[in-house]
Amino acid sequence: PSASAAAHYYVNVGLFAQAANAQLAHAKLTAAGLPSVRQAVPSPQGQLTRVRVGPFGSPAQAKSAAEKIHSLQLDAVVIQQ
Repeated sequence: PSASAAAHYYVNVGLFAQAANAQLAHAKLTAAGLPSVRQAVPSPQGQLTRVRVGPFGSPAQAKSAAEKIHSLQLDAVVIQQ
């Protein structure tokens, strides 16, 4: 299989310095039925928390999720990984 066949699409919602803000975003996404995860990200400034939705199998699915996320007044950036 090619690398693109194994690609997954995610929607990055934010990288938070305050864990409570990440929890609020995660709760809002989960309540909306979106598959949200929080990930610890070390940085020189201290621990950050990434909130991400996915994975999705196609860019169209990720774009649809991003539109729903925007309707929740959250940032949404589609990425391929």
